[in-house]
Amino acid sequence: MGSTAPGNLPVYYPDSETKEIVMSEEQNPKLAELEAAFDDAFAAAQANFAPIHRSRTVRVAMKTGGSYEFAYAPLEVILKATIPALNAQGIGLTQHIRIALDGDHPDHFLVTTLKRKGWSESSEVLIFRGEASPQAYGSAVTYAKRMGASLALGVAVEDDNDGSDASLSSPPEDRSARRQKAQAAAVDAGAKIVPPPPKKEPTYTPQQIADLEGKLVDAKQEMLEACAEGRRVGIKQIWEEVKSNEYIATRLWNDIKREYPDYFKTMEETLKPKEKGARGPAAA
Repeated sequence: MGSTAPGNLPVYYPDSETKEIVMSEEQNPKLAELEAAFDDAFAAAQANFAPIHRSRTVRVAMKTGGSYEFAYAPLEVILKATIPALNAQGIGLTQHIRIALDGDHPDHFLVTTLKRKGWSESSEVLIFRGEASPQAYGSAVTYAKRMGASLALGVAVEDDNDGSDASLSSPPEDRSARRQKAQAAAVDAGAKIVPPPPKKEPTYTPQQIADLEGKLVDAKQEMLEACAEGRRVGIKQIWEEVKSNEYIATRLWNDIKREYPDYFKTMEETLKPKEKGARGPAAA
């Protein structure tokens, strides 16, 4: 979140790499007053948001095979339901694109900012870029604008189908842990455990690796988009499509865990079994 002090005071960005002078609330008590006033106005606006109707349904065809369907509210519906209440409290909403120049492949972010009387708060959503065409980029920006607005405003704009599919298997880590627990219980009961034969590591030709890497890129992109939207059924179905291929499943799990920890948390919480008999992915 960023904030802007009134008049000619410096900009306050606690999490930014900006070279502007940072002024704390202790140095300028006016900042605390502005923040408190913004919080009160935003809460009042939220209380008067109109219902947001999920008026569109889309079926997503996964590149790894299969498809799933979900309903969502388009951007114009979100704004129509929220902007009047925001404006009534003196709050404006703006969105722009920020490009982070990092190496040969800069990241593009959609920045959503809420402003009121000298105070502003911003959040960012990564723009997932696929095909290198103006039409594809425009679609990605529209998607990011919708997600950015919903996150900044704290509104639900898509189906939450958590627990609706109990037939999908959980990640390989959980299956291994359950096997070990079952073996320990068998030993306690007097059973003799015969170790399995050594597992033969799969070998791949360069062409097979190139094909697998292509499928991995597609699966990773789809998983990140599903995680960003919080589409739990989509996350489960994407995992269901790739889990039989050890190369893709392992790389997908580890890459997202390392590169996108926030999205990994969403993926992990969706795929791991829930406690006390709650519905979730079935045990292997």
